[in-house]
Amino acid sequence: MDYGRHLDNPHAVAYYEATLANAAAQDNDRRMAAKHLARSETAIAKPAAAGGDSWAAHYSPGRWAHESGMILSRLGDLDAAEEHLHLALDIHGLDRRRTRAIVLADLGGVRLRQGDIDGAMATWRDFLDCADGIRSVKVQAALQDMRVRLRTHSGSPEAQELRERAARAGGCPSPSVVALSGCAPSAMPPRPLDDGHRRPNQQPVPDAPRTPDAPPPPHPPCSSGLS
Repeated sequence: MDYGRHLDNPHAVAYYEATLANAAAQDNDRRMAAKHLARSETAIAKPAAAGGDSWAAHYSPGRWAHESGMILSRLGDLDAAEEHLHLALDIHGLDRRRTRAIVLADLGGVRLRQGDIDGAMATWRDFLDCADGIRSVKVQAALQDMRVRLRTHSGSPEAQELRERAARAGGCPSPSVVALSGCAPSAMPPRPLDDGHRRPNQQPVPDAPRTPDAPPPPHPPCSSGLS
């Protein structure tokens, strides 16, 4: 990360400093996280480098606000996290549905941690509306995270409705259907492929020994199916 100190592109500096802040937050080092987050904020506020395409051009103020909000959430500063996530929503606008959906999902989680149950459910409802029809690994992960968080509020009809909507959006049976049927995801191992290929970590199955020149086994008698 020393390389980032010698960059003159403000967005690149903001990216590196935010990366350092995120790493410090994961180590519960609040002092270092705050220091690098402040440097990142200073860098992202500067005008972008003019001329040519930079690899850091994707790191927009909206992305910075989203990442900073999640770093602050990890540090436990939920009010500041909510403020940054709102800023990310204002910057991203309505033309980037996938990114906006992810920010809404994260904002719902922050509000739930704040104890604002109604606000969390309202935000997650907006997330489901925004994510409708979007096929994305990140959106699927956000749907699953939301369903897990709402399990602690299973007595709420609104929470149950959101869980069922999330299940349908994720292509899973709704929680009520699973509960009534008693079904659970199959734990059976994958069957060997019958096209001569093997799955990863699947050991080859040796051929059964055969006696040289032995006649083939007789076919079983056919049955008409009639009793």
